[in-house]
Amino acid sequence: MLLGAGWVGLRTYQAYRHLDRAAQQVTLLQQQVKTLDEIDLTQAGAAVSRMRSEADGAVGDTRDPLYRLAGHLPFIGPNLRAVAMIASTVDDLATTTAPTLINVATAVQPAALAPRSGVIDLAPMVAAAPALAAADAAVASSQQRMAAIDRGPLVGPVSRGVDDLQTKLAGLGRTTAAAVRISRLAPTMLGHNGARTYLVVFQNLAEPRATGGLFGSYALLKVDDGKLSIGPQGSGSRDLGTFAPPLTMPASLPSALYGNLPATYATDANLTPDFPTAAALLAQMYQIRNHLRIDGVLALDPVALSYLLVGAEPIPIGHGLELTSANITRTLLSTAYALYPRASDGPRREAFLDSAAERAFLAVTNIRTSAKTVLRGLVKASDQHRLLLWSANRTEQTDIEATGVAGRLPSVDGHTPTIGLFRNDGTGGKLGYYAGGSAALTSGACTADARRALTLTAHLTYSAPATGLPAYVIGYATAGPYVLRTNLLIFGPLTGSLTAISVDGQHRPVIWATEGGRRVGMVTIDLKPGASATVVATLSIAAPASGSPALLPALNLTPGVTSWKTTAEPIDPC
Repeated sequence: MLLGAGWVGLRTYQAYRHLDRAAQQVTLLQQQVKTLDEIDLTQAGAAVSRMRSEADGAVGDTRDPLYRLAGHLPFIGPNLRAVAMIASTVDDLATTTAPTLINVATAVQPAALAPRSGVIDLAPMVAAAPALAAADAAVASSQQRMAAIDRGPLVGPVSRGVDDLQTKLAGLGRTTAAAVRISRLAPTMLGHNGARTYLVVFQNLAEPRATGGLFGSYALLKVDDGKLSIGPQGSGSRDLGTFAPPLTMPASLPSALYGNLPATYATDANLTPDFPTAAALLAQMYQIRNHLRIDGVLALDPVALSYLLVGAEPIPIGHGLELTSANITRTLLSTAYALYPRASDGPRREAFLDSAAERAFLAVTNIRTSAKTVLRGLVKASDQHRLLLWSANRTEQTDIEATGVAGRLPSVDGHTPTIGLFRNDGTGGKLGYYAGGSAALTSGACTADARRALTLTAHLTYSAPATGLPAYVIGYATAGPYVLRTNLLIFGPLTGSLTAISVDGQHRPVIWATEGGRRVGMVTIDLKPGASATVVATLSIAAPASGSPALLPALNLTPGVTSWKTTAEPIDPC
């Protein structure tokens, strides 16, 4: 009896050691594959090989006849079975899922995802799709097996082992799910199953709108089996004009915040921070004016273009000027208005901006720099909500909404509640080029009903000169010459409340509404050159249950010429 117990104990110890070393390789693999452009295939392959060896050893230990017999004993049995389940799951990952992912990463290099001479090679992505789907299904199956283990009888080390593997599987599942979405979306949206027509719109950050900047210059983008071609260009204000009577306002948009403006002017379609709604309105307006079906809308701003042009050759745009990664934002959002300062210069100014934007986009689609550089730029632009995508196809749009390019506040907050802080220009000019700021969310005391008080503090700055700007930049001067007027929208969390907003310690008139299931408050702020304002919003949210992990809130902001510094404190249980 003692000999048998000792043998089982030895086998358990050996299995535990194998699994511990295998877990180290999983962690190493996760660190190496931070993003697709950083993967080291040699090191990743070595990590998978070591993981397979350790997992094989652990499975061998847990399949020992005495070990399996002891698995039916009370108390010790559930722990031995749990260790065996962990070993089997890690072995499956090491022998099937991980090698599949390495093979896919080898076949689909970053270079394959970047356009070359206006063409994206879709073949590697199409070929990889079945393997990615199988890997994702295997990870999901492993997650289900771990979730089915009864934690009650488990001792501390075994229970922690199950939790640790579940955490790793959750992270791997997010990776495989994202890869499957890309493999499902990219070929179809890039014309593999038939040509597509998209509207590429450039957001002018000098006149802020909730999603970034007003919809200014646009161009048709036709895609046929990965081949990209630019079609006719236009301007939201000049070519789409005014819709009178307005289009039907989406029921989701409260008139208290926006009136009928999003359904009247293309340049106001994105007064709402909900990009799918704004993009659908823009596509509808274009289709009415041009009698051409639009399959989707891609929006980006000059800062996003600057990320994509890193290392690219300078782009001549006339007037002795060249666009580079370092100057494209300044050129398109400031220099252009110095070249054409009067309102009457509108046609020439818009022609200049249209041409410059087209040449920049063509440079991106014919990039000669490192494909990794382009990929990093895309990821950075997406992370900052400067690259947004909408599809008129509902199935595709469902996939898009699970990504960072959807431009939509989540419909479920979960472990990461979101709070929105969005800016709309109220000046009618281009003074937003000089706007900046920061935002911080702090967690306060608990209330009697187990809610946690939150405080959102936003600091708005304005660095425009007091003289010397072109009349077109000053605009309508609705609040006075050189005064920047901003309509600030604060969206509360889905599971919380927004109860008060103050500006510089004083209560201001607030327009209250509900959008997307969230309480929204809008306050107007006027800033003279060199001035700043501090906005404080009082919120609350249901705290996590006692013993549960803290919530990790996220702030979603309107991207500007410069990125705001943001911080958000965890929300602890009460």
